[in-house]
Amino acid sequence: MENVKTFKYVDYLWDENKAASLGNDQVALFLYRSNILGADLRITNYGGGNTSCKTIEKDPLTNEEVEVMWVKGSGGDIGTLTRKGIAGLYTERLRNLKNVYGGLADEDRMVGLFDHCIFDLDSKAPSIDTPLHGLLPFKHIDHLHPDALIAVAAAKDSEKITKEIWGDTMGWVPWQRPGFDLGLQLEKCLADNPGIRGIVLGSHGLFTWGDTSYECYMNSLEVIETASEYIAKKIEENGQVFGGQKVESLPADERKNKAAQLMPLLRGLASSENRMVGHFTDSDVVLEYINSNDLERLAPLGTSCPDHFLRTKIQPLVLTLEKNEDLTDSKAILEKLNINHKANHFKRSRMQAANSITDKVKEARERLAKKFGDVGAQLGGKGTERRKKKTTHKTQINDDKKLKAMIKKFNVHPLPEISEVNMFRDDNTVLQFREPEVLASLPSNTFVVIGKSEEKTIKELLPEIITHLGPKQLGALRDLTKGMGKKTDEIKEENEEDDEEIPKLVNQNFEKAEETK
Repeated sequence: MENVKTFKYVDYLWDENKAASLGNDQVALFLYRSNILGADLRITNYGGGNTSCKTIEKDPLTNEEVEVMWVKGSGGDIGTLTRKGIAGLYTERLRNLKNVYGGLADEDRMVGLFDHCIFDLDSKAPSIDTPLHGLLPFKHIDHLHPDALIAVAAAKDSEKITKEIWGDTMGWVPWQRPGFDLGLQLEKCLADNPGIRGIVLGSHGLFTWGDTSYECYMNSLEVIETASEYIAKKIEENGQVFGGQKVESLPADERKNKAAQLMPLLRGLASSENRMVGHFTDSDVVLEYINSNDLERLAPLGTSCPDHFLRTKIQPLVLTLEKNEDLTDSKAILEKLNINHKANHFKRSRMQAANSITDKVKEARERLAKKFGDVGAQLGGKGTERRKKKTTHKTQINDDKKLKAMIKKFNVHPLPEISEVNMFRDDNTVLQFREPEVLASLPSNTFVVIGKSEEKTIKELLPEIITHLGPKQLGALRDLTKGMGKKTDEIKEENEEDDEEIPKLVNQNFEKAEETK
C-alpha cells in the first residue's frame, strides 16, 4: 500500500489492520469506507451522501455469475451504515431500465421499477440516487457533500472554478433533480471525458470512484483536500470573508456559561412538537460567520445545497443579544425571538377550530341526514355513552370483498402509477399513503384511496420532497415561508367566508346509505 498522505482539511482514518481483517470482503470494505467517511462531518453532512460497491455473485435462479451493486438504501447515515441499511441490485437489470425510461416525466415510475432489479431479498429500499451509482462502471463509488465541494458546486461560476482547480481531471454537470436522468447525465459526462477522477454536481455535491475501496477513499480525500486548499488560498488573497468582522466574541468560558443559560429555553421552544436534543458549537469557522458584517445579509438566504437544507431547514434563526444581556429574563428573550405571540396565536387558533361548530356545519349535517338518513349519535369520544352492543368481527377477506363490491357502485376506475398520496389536514398533520391503490371517477371528482396510512407532521414530510427541488424552487419555498405568517389570518378569513365546510362523517354506514338512494 502506498505511503499515507498527510491531509490538513480532512481526517485520514483508514486503519490498515482493520481493513486487513476484512480480507477480500468487498461489501465489508465498502461499509468500512462509508463509516470513516461519515465520521468527518466536513466530508458529508449527517444523513447525506451515499456509497456503493459492485461484486460478482452467483445468481440463485440461473447459477450463473452476475454483477451485483451494493448501495446505501433510502434513509440512514453513511457514518453508521450497516449491512441492513444497503440494497443489493442486479447491475445489468438496473442499466436495462434505460430501455423503458420515458424521460423526466417518468422519474417517479422509475423509482418503483428499482424493486424489479433487487438481488438481495433482505435489501433496504433503493434510494432515488441508485441509478447514479449503477450507470457508472466503477467498482467503488462515493457520492458526498463535502463543505469545500459545496462551496465550489454552489458558486455562480461553478463550472469555471471546477476547471480552474482540477483542469481536465474532473467532470462537471449542472444542477438537476436526483433521479434516473441525472444518472444518464453522469454516464454521458464520463463518456465525453474519459479518464476523469470524479464529477462535480452543480449545487449538489461530488462523485468520486476507485477500483478498490481504499483507492476510492483516497481519491475522495484528495479531491476534497484540493478544493479546500483552493478556498484557503482565495481567502488569504482576499484577506477576509463575509465582509470582515463586526462583533468581537466573548472569552470562551463566558460564551459557554451564557450558552448554558440559553439552552433550556431554546431547546424547549424547539421541542414544542417533538423532543429535541440541543448542540452548541463555538468553533472558529462558526464565530467567523456569526461575528461578520454579512451575517444579516447571508443568513436569510439559507443553505446553498438541498442536501444540507434537509437538516438545517430553510434558514437559521438569528438571535441578537448584547454582551451584558440579562439571560434570566426569558420573556424578553422570547420577544426578541418573536416566537411567543406566534406560538400562542397558533395554539389559540387550533383550539377555536376544534371547539367551534358553525351554522354552515350544522346545515351541512342536516342535508346529509335528509339524504342518507339519521346515523344516530356519535359513537366514542368524551361525553358519549358506552357501547353495549356486541360487535362481531368479520374476516379481513370478506370485508375486502364487500368493500370492493360497494366501491364499484361509485363507478370509479383504477388510476395507475400513483406512488404516494398525502392528505393535508387543518391541524397541520398529514395522512400519508405509500404505494396505495387509487381509484377515481374524474367527471364526478370522486377518488378512493386504499392502503395503509401513516400520520405525519408537515415537518416530517418536508425532508422527503426537498431533494426533488432545484435552486429556483428552493428560493420560491423560502419566499413562501416568509409570507406564510402574514397571510395565514387573511386566508383563514377568506375560507370562512367563501368555503362551505363539509363535516367528517362519524361511523357512517355507507352500505345502508347506498340502499336508501
